[in-house]
Amino acid sequence: MADLIARQGHEVDGNLEAHMADPTLPLLDVEAWAGTYAATLEPVLQRMLLAGWREGQRRLSTAQGKALIEGWDVFDPNVLTWAQNYPREFGARVNTAFAKRITQVVATGMSEGQRLSELRARVNEQVFSGTATKAKADTIARTEASRASDRGMEQSWINSGVVEAKVWRTTPMEEWPCEWCLAMEGKIIELGQPYFDQGQELETDAGKLRFDYETVQGPPLHPNCHCTKDPVLIDEEPG
Repeated sequence: MADLIARQGHEVDGNLEAHMADPTLPLLDVEAWAGTYAATLEPVLQRMLLAGWREGQRRLSTAQGKALIEGWDVFDPNVLTWAQNYPREFGARVNTAFAKRITQVVATGMSEGQRLSELRARVNEQVFSGTATKAKADTIARTEASRASDRGMEQSWINSGVVEAKVWRTTPMEEWPCEWCLAMEGKIIELGQPYFDQGQELETDAGKLRFDYETVQGPPLHPNCHCTKDPVLIDEEPG
């Protein structure tokens, strides 16, 4: 992902002079980059779906305290449909927001009377510096891998026929869990149902977290979220 973002930086740099003359001209070809992101992410998300499926089976076996019934661990290829559809949607969404941010950075510089060389330096420093590029790439990779793994895990529980619900779990780390994740700890909902619909909000002392882009079926709750979830078996009370 870092390489893709660096290439986007070169594209913005090449379009900057024309954009200064006509601010209606785009700095980034969002549609093209949506396709590039999708092509890059799809094989990765497919692998993470499979890994999530296997992890779901492992947790189900642990919850039951016995080996899985033969056949439950057979991967359902229909699960891959999500990995074929989601990357394009994600690519369009993230690049639309990225292009908007870049345009705002440039507009601010232009309003301050900056010249082309100064604008290029500004965009590079605020958007495409090595640190910023790596942070953005790491966040995308970590968050979307977590999302795909969670999808695979839940689908494995749905296919098992012995899980009726899911329970949200935080993962204690040095800087986690955050207030939003703490608010989700132990929340149980029916398997296959979302914790939040698109447009809903989670409000805590830390503020409001609005889910503008999609429903929340499970972790990640936010970028770089480290939460997970466990199965609740039919006729079982979660511990």
